[in-house]
Amino acid sequence: MDSDDPAFLSRLGNRYGVSSAFLSDDDDDDEHDEGDVQNAHEPRQGRLPNVPATDGDTFSPFQWDLRQTGVTDAHAITGGSPAVLVGDLDSGVDYEHPDLRENLDLENSASCLGGVPNQAPDPITGRLPFDDTLGHGTHTAGTIAAADNGLGTVGVAPNVRLASVKVADSAGKIYPEAAICGFMWAATHGFDVTNNSYSVDKHVLDPARPERNGFYCRDDRGERVVITALRRAVSFAMRRGVTVVASAGNNNTDLANPPAGNQCLRLPVELPGVVGVSSESPIRQKTFNSNYGLGVIDLTAPGGDPLQPALPPAVPMPTGQVLSTWPTRLAAQPGVRLDGVAPYRNMFGTSSAAAHVSGVAALLISRYGDNSPRNGRVKPRKVAAMLMSGATPIACPPNPYVREVIGPPPPLGGTYTANCYGRDRYNGFFGHGEVNALAAVGG
Repeated sequence: MDSDDPAFLSRLGNRYGVSSAFLSDDDDDDEHDEGDVQNAHEPRQGRLPNVPATDGDTFSPFQWDLRQTGVTDAHAITGGSPAVLVGDLDSGVDYEHPDLRENLDLENSASCLGGVPNQAPDPITGRLPFDDTLGHGTHTAGTIAAADNGLGTVGVAPNVRLASVKVADSAGKIYPEAAICGFMWAATHGFDVTNNSYSVDKHVLDPARPERNGFYCRDDRGERVVITALRRAVSFAMRRGVTVVASAGNNNTDLANPPAGNQCLRLPVELPGVVGVSSESPIRQKTFNSNYGLGVIDLTAPGGDPLQPALPPAVPMPTGQVLSTWPTRLAAQPGVRLDGVAPYRNMFGTSSAAAHVSGVAALLISRYGDNSPRNGRVKPRKVAAMLMSGATPIACPPNPYVREVIGPPPPLGGTYTANCYGRDRYNGFFGHGEVNALAAVGG
């Protein structure tokens, strides 16, 4: 998005519903650092209602991801609190899915397409505006909060409330105005966590600079305005108590040293205070195409790997992917499995990884949060520090890390090479380590 028009900045504020405060250059320092992690300590148990969860649903045996991250053990302590609200900023959700509808908060769900929140049903179809026609949002929503009801799968935090905020259009594009609207909606509707399994797209790509696709760059005036506006929206949400979690992306790119140059950012994962998540496999390797970067990645979590060369016994064959809910309207797609009429599907990538971290953040807030009238039951900076201090460290593999993916045609097939920098307890592939749900809830 390029503009030399001096009125562009004011139009951005008007169109996206962002006040001028979000477009100024001075910003509060919401970014967490290693000092926060080292100084993190377990707070006292809060006063929110908490009920344990079980993991005995039909497809629970296939949920290797929950066992690997201590979620099933954490469920003996809490499955989350209905006082906690998690927003899934994504392609919407199948709000009639039997494994999602009992936890879905329709009053706090909306579509943000076009930059303006909308809750009105479609006048022709009668469908709510955050209905999911792509599947991605329904999948991440199930990983976060699929109900513990004996059906299908169990989410990381199956007792919390879930709000769907649609930010992806019918082509799967997430433009700045939608993302900004989503953060503003979360900030003003009492959200405790937002899951952001996406990167912000550009309306217009520059064919002369393809390396900048997927990035916003500070050396471009128009793109700098977008960076500032998004940073302000995220900062506002955090000041209102929203913990912001984001996926790193699936391009095998070092976000600390991107080909576009260090003046270029992937949004929202590289914004201050955002918990950045990479993807790991069932044998705790970096998923072959997960992005990475020292100082960008805070945690890793199961995103799965469909081409994993070896699977541990705890992972049911034939897949090492993440199984979660899928829209009923897409139940005829290949690879969908049914529990009665409820559809589920395997997927992989950092989107699934971020959803796990969002769910664990919700468990932590459920366990330690207070019941204050304002949001911020556990302050976002505290949530991030506790997640990182409780993570299970994973050391860098020897450099270069090479994954040869044989069989599938491009874009998946080929050789993936990456270099991991940092220490055993903090590095560019895994951040502070694998998210640990049991440690997060004090087990």
